[in-house]
Amino acid sequence: MKRFVIVYTTEVPENIPPYAKLRVSDLSSHTKDLFVGHFEFKEGSLNEGSKKVIDGHFNCQFLSSEENLIKEMQRRKKVYSKKDFNCCHPVLVKGIMKNILVEIAIRKVLIEKYNFKGLFDGAVPFFSAYMYEKEF
Repeated sequence: MKRFVIVYTTEVPENIPPYAKLRVSDLSSHTKDLFVGHFEFKEGSLNEGSKKVIDGHFNCQFLSSEENLIKEMQRRKKVYSKKDFNCCHPVLVKGIMKNILVEIAIRKVLIEKYNFKGLFDGAVPFFSAYMYEKEF
């Protein structure tokens, strides 16, 4: 089943260690499927102690049809400034569980649009993500 995720990158992480975990929280209401994502990892030493670091911030909206995606992207194009609109990245996802699809979409955007290297690309059996390439 084809679905779509709009990934809005409010804060792109600078240095993500390979052991960082991408956390996705579901903030959905009865009318919209909204998610927020960020990377979490620990840093520090045994002497100093470790601390939890949160880096990056992604607001995501899950949409069920291409028609809804086009309407939402056109609405955002009218409302957002050009700089903010360029941070909106539509992703075509296929799979069942919304949380996993949103996580895979965030990873796809980081790899394709922000040239992240060494980041797990989200290749999970029965789940896939592709950048939506049509213009709005």
